[in-house]
Amino acid sequence: MKFFKKIWIRIKSIFNRADDFLEQHVEQALMITGGIKRFLESPAADILEAVIPGDIDKLVREKLLLATGAALKAMGVIDACKGLNDADKLRCLVAELYKLQKEGKDAILFKLAALIVKNMHGAKFPQSTYDLLTQGKYVERYK
Repeated sequence: MKFFKKIWIRIKSIFNRADDFLEQHVEQALMITGGIKRFLESPAADILEAVIPGDIDKLVREKLLLATGAALKAMGVIDACKGLNDADKLRCLVAELYKLQKEGKDAILFKLAALIVKNMHGAKFPQSTYDLLTQGKYVERYK
């Protein structure tokens, strides 16, 4: 039981360090991966518009595109997508995701969201913290 108490104390300390700015990044990252998931379920003409709607502030949109590109590069899980520009990498990722089972798609989209948050936040915490915060927000939103 002590083990679980230690874990819970660690989780509480992480969430206490998370500020509103970081929480906003998690929301934005989940919006992007949610857009990818919707695109997978019903392909739209323009993936970038489906993933990052045009009504988002231009500066935020540019930051999200940069963070998404950096996250895709960091993932490096799909060899077929290497060497492409960010928009084409996103299209390639979607094409590769079509080939996976639901659980595989969800795992990749979750990790992509956590990496986007890390890049938007300036990598101030270890990756595991971004993973945990993203998972917490995802569960809060979708479960």
